[in-house]
Amino acid sequence: MVNMKKIVFGNLGLLDVYLPNQKLISDGCELMLINKDDYDTVTKSKDLEYPIYYTYNEIFNLISYDNDLSYSKKVYLLEKVNESLDVLIQYIDDYNENENMRICYIVDNIHARYEIVTSQILYKNPLSEKIVFLFDELVDSFREAKRYLYFSPTSFYPLINLEPDDFLEDEGVNGSSDNESCDNESCDNDSCDNESDESDESNDTDDSDENQSYESGDNQNSDDDDKLD
Repeated sequence: MVNMKKIVFGNLGLLDVYLPNQKLISDGCELMLINKDDYDTVTKSKDLEYPIYYTYNEIFNLISYDNDLSYSKKVYLLEKVNESLDVLIQYIDDYNENENMRICYIVDNIHARYEIVTSQILYKNPLSEKIVFLFDELVDSFREAKRYLYFSPTSFYPLINLEPDDFLEDEGVNGSSDNESCDNESCDNDSCDNESDESDESNDTDDSDENQSYESGDNQNSDDDDKLD
């Protein structure tokens, strides 16, 4: 589908300007120009019938039914179609085939449909048309600005955890700074030291309690011995 649209717009662009030293020929659906000195007389104007019909029919369908196409682009395409018809007639006249009236009939039908599509698409009120043009420019500006806007997940955005007066090179792999990692390590070491100190204190407390119990037991035994005496 994309290739066919490329061929259609290529054919329309080829009919932008008439070149007297060039001859219009066709290759399937594609129109092309060839130098008149290299022109093969076997080629007839009837070979242009299908590519011409296909090109203009597709453009008119695009203008009439494609809702994604802005009003300004539709107006531009209609202007290109109108200009290309005059160029097309000049290329057809180069064949000097008055007996072939079929291609002339096709061109007349294309011009008639151009008038119908133009009456359906174009605004009659100049003020309304100007407002639509301004709206199209606004939409095109938003589409252009969208190219420079992007959103990244928080976990992959390196500046999300960046503190004031810090630089990006100070950031770690996971978004935390080296200072924070050092602080975390120091905190872990302090917690380990605190745990070891607490364990040592608990051991000292247990030892003192055992010594007190032993001493109280010895005192009781000496008191009992005194009573026996």
